Amino acid sequence: MSPNPEETWLGTRWLTPLHERTELRLAVRRGRVLARKGWVKNLLVKPGQITADVQNDTGGVNSVSVRMKIVSENVWQQVVARIAAEAALAADLLQGHVTDRLATVFEEEGYELFPFDLSDQSNFCNCREDSRVCTHAIATHFDFVRLMVADPTVLLEFRGRSRAQLVNEVRASRKSGSGEVPAVSAEDEPQAAATGLEPAESLLDGFWERAVIPHLAFRIERAELKATDSLPVVRALGPGPGDIPPEDVIRVLAPLLRTGRKRVDAILDRVEIQGEPGGGEVPDPVAANGLDEMLVAAAHQHGSLTSGFVAKALGISPKEARQYLQWLVEEGRLSVVGRARGTRYLPAGAEDVESADDGGGSGAEA
Repeated sequence: MSPNPEETWLGTRWLTPLHERTELRLAVRRGRVLARKGWVKNLLVKPGQITADVQNDTGGVNSVSVRMKIVSENVWQQVVARIAAEAALAADLLQGHVTDRLATVFEEEGYELFPFDLSDQSNFCNCREDSRVCTHAIATHFDFVRLMVADPTVLLEFRGRSRAQLVNEVRASRKSGSGEVPAVSAEDEPQAAATGLEPAESLLDGFWERAVIPHLAFRIERAELKATDSLPVVRALGPGPGDIPPEDVIRVLAPLLRTGRKRVDAILDRVEIQGEPGGGEVPDPVAANGLDEMLVAAAHQHGSLTSGFVAKALGISPKEARQYLQWLVEEGRLSVVGRARGTRYLPAGAEDVESADDGGGSGAEA
């Protein structure tokens, strides 16, 4: 059975200020019910603010805004330097995890990552409840916990830094070898924004020692793969494990990458066909509301999911990942092919296309 988000470490830390106030006990119970009913809609997280629309018992909608002062720039730079200096913290960040150790780093720098008490936040709602924190605001907190447990980095974004920005700053700090984060020049910024790419050198630090856990959402761009392509990124990453020369690594990886690329193209072809008028809109994991929608959308974009892949991406056990995926199969939102460690979960109705692609064979469990 999947863990209750409210009972996780993240959920407990976030909700503690509400649970500590005895006068809010009834409102907390009501707010939890509203969130579990799915009455919290359009939850949006941005630096220093969470907004949502919460349906009430009369069928109306109340607008909620939760505000909290973002972490100061000076503290963020100190935290980035601390993360860059601790390999475990940097690895956790790359995997999208927010740990107790990271919260401790903020405390040691004189800042709280989580709200310490209700005075740390401002809760606004257009209802007329005579309470410092109304039922609708509490429901918003519970729904934010659900989102935060699915993707802990939304907490960091709420406190002032997106995951992408943090990862870039940590890499820059580790590369510079100093405690300060070097500034990006104005002339470098447009080129990075235009290409959406990062230099291969930014991957050098520890790339071969520890793999980066994949995110459930990714975007595919069309680019012709030529037989003469020489995998320059692999060369730029330097010797592989055991000081294996880059040329030897390329000889092993090239056939695998070319086969993988053909597979990705086949998936993209299928996604584009499904996305045509009359074929149904292909969901986007980035815009998904809730874990179920994100998993279904990820299955569309990846072509299939495995319990191992989902477990790594969400930071949960393979058993829990299988349970999540099996629920979606029972609801008819995903279909399943293969058995045991070869089991894959496809978008509903895609199993026929899958069989045509590879003769009915099943892929390896990630």
